[in-house]
Amino acid sequence: MPVLISGVLKDGTGTPVQNCTIQLKACRTSTTVVVNTVASENPDDAGRYSMDVEQGQYTVTLLVEGYPPSHAGVITVYDDSKPGTLNDFLGAMTEDDVRPEALRRFEAMVEEVARQASEASRNATAAGQASEQAQTSAGQASESATAAVNAAGAAEASATQAASSAASAESSAGTATTKAGEASASAASADTARTAAAASSSASEASTHAAASDTSASLAAQSRAAAGELATRAEEAAKRAEDIADVISLEDASLTKKGIVKLSSATDSDSEALAATPKAVKTVMGEVRTKAPLDSPAFTGTPTTPTPPGDAKGLQTTNAEFVRKLIAALVGSVLEPLDTLQELADALGNDPNFATTVLNKLAGKQPLDETLTALSGKSVDGLIEYVGLRETISRAADALQKSQNGGDIPDKDLFVRRIGAARAFDGAVTIGCDDNPWTTAEFIVWLESQGAFNHPYWMCRGSWSYAYNKIITDTGCGNICLAGAVIEVMGVRGAMTIRVTTSHSVSGW
Repeated sequence: MPVLISGVLKDGTGTPVQNCTIQLKACRTSTTVVVNTVASENPDDAGRYSMDVEQGQYTVTLLVEGYPPSHAGVITVYDDSKPGTLNDFLGAMTEDDVRPEALRRFEAMVEEVARQASEASRNATAAGQASEQAQTSAGQASESATAAVNAAGAAEASATQAASSAASAESSAGTATTKAGEASASAASADTARTAAAASSSASEASTHAAASDTSASLAAQSRAAAGELATRAEEAAKRAEDIADVISLEDASLTKKGIVKLSSATDSDSEALAATPKAVKTVMGEVRTKAPLDSPAFTGTPTTPTPPGDAKGLQTTNAEFVRKLIAALVGSVLEPLDTLQELADALGNDPNFATTVLNKLAGKQPLDETLTALSGKSVDGLIEYVGLRETISRAADALQKSQNGGDIPDKDLFVRRIGAARAFDGAVTIGCDDNPWTTAEFIVWLESQGAFNHPYWMCRGSWSYAYNKIITDTGCGNICLAGAVIEVMGVRGAMTIRVTTSHSVSGW
């Protein structure tokens, strides 16, 4: 989890540092940060900076414009590190702060001795390999020399045999025999030359192997010498480390002498040779913060304490259990009349403020009144009769409901006539229910049946179905198709005006 590092970057005079970049470079790989990765933060003009830094170890470098980089130090951020300033983390104790310089030098020497010993081991291995190669080359040279000697012997035997054959040929023939002897001698000479050449080649190869053997032997000698020198240097370094250890007496430190101080995170140790780590200090401080001070402690939560015996006296701390035991003992030892009082107290719920509780409850009650007394115990009908609301309720039951918006009017046509309002249909009306011809008188009868003459203004519109609307044929001005026609009736009975508006020409009807 990242740790907040924030504050103000100031110089020695307390002036905020401007145009500066704070650079954090990871010294090693942690669970969230890879080694050598770089993070940077640019403080504002007032020098304020704020960084959420992951767990790990970082080198801090200050980069000021116009100046070379400045190494500020090394900080270590732990999982449990508290938020703080960059100064807090740079000034925190590190592992190098608790190790003596001599111990660090000794550790460096031990590492050098280990490195030299490893190098000596590698050189010894190389010398062994060179020695093996030299022995192999010497064996090959010996085999080549043996082969050369054998070839020389074979060449000498061939030469002797050739000479013998030549003498035998010369003594037994003439010119032809002489020629044959010469041919035989020539062949023998050729064989001898070939044998000598092979012997020479074997000798040359033996010489080459011998030279390689000498070179390998020389390299082996040099490797042995180098290994011996490194071993000597390692022994000398170990001797110097032992001498330094003897000089500084690497013993455990105490209150009276210097030495090695070991780190410990234990919080229950009484050793004077161990140094407490920040983890141990944090654990102890966490426990201290949960304790109450000796002077006027203020407890929180539910503190507990041992229950004292029944005969406890003095300044011992008592608890609720001890007080209950004393009260129970006191109640059990009183006289019988007081037992009755105890029973009354139990019946009243052991309320120490019983009188106040009763008065508060009575304050919420209705005071006595003749009307209220008369109403007490009556049924709903009795209450209605008492207050004279029977007629009102009857009228309310027969009244129109506002929420119905006129939907509960029994005779809407009569209602419209009574209030003198116009009547208009909200949808299409089928006029006559078929398309047979109509006379004007039949049309008037239909209007009467629809209540058209009962209103100061009445209006409807015929449906668009030609098969279900009549056609008036006796007007003298053409047929009137009532399908889709708007019919309006205006005036009062005896002086009515009827207007029929059609949506199309009627000349074809």
